[in-house]
Amino acid sequence: MPVDLYYFISSLPALRWGEKPPLSYGDFLAACQEHLGPKLTAQLKAISLIPGGQPASPTIAAWEKWETSLRNAIAELRAVKLRKNASPWLRDGEDLYSGDRKHLEDAMNQPTARDRERAIDHLRWQQLEQLSFMRQFDVATLELYTLGLLLSEKYARHNFDVGNKTYQQLVEQGFDQAKEQQESTSA
Repeated sequence: MPVDLYYFISSLPALRWGEKPPLSYGDFLAACQEHLGPKLTAQLKAISLIPGGQPASPTIAAWEKWETSLRNAIAELRAVKLRKNASPWLRDGEDLYSGDRKHLEDAMNQPTARDRERAIDHLRWQQLEQLSFMRQFDVATLELYTLGLLLSEKYARHNFDVGNKTYQQLVEQGFDQAKEQQESTSA
């Protein structure tokens, strides 16, 4: 293992679930380019939260295998709710572990789409932590850090306060339009 990798990983700020990441994905890749070179940076840049293609490593293959199982289970649960056959939406893969399946069922029972998405992403975060267990200062650690950073940035882009304010404005506009229409028809 190159000494640079050891020091680079040691210098990365910790990522925490539900918190804004302390550095951006772009800054992370720039630091990788500067300290680790173009080959490893390209490998990390190719990582995505969405499974597909040929995984570059056993770690990414394990992540994509689990993610595919999760997505299949989501499709199955939605199909049951809609009383449809899930098979057109399923990809080849293994079943989700029963414990993860139970957590997914709980997540799918959340009252809002935002809460469901957040609960499902929390399952993803827990899986990343599980894959990170007993890993230190290797390329797999960087790959998992990249996935964690992508997941963290997903939430950094969501500004729920602005979204709620916009929603309230739209509701108020709808009430105002309904009131105007009611007044114009009753006059």
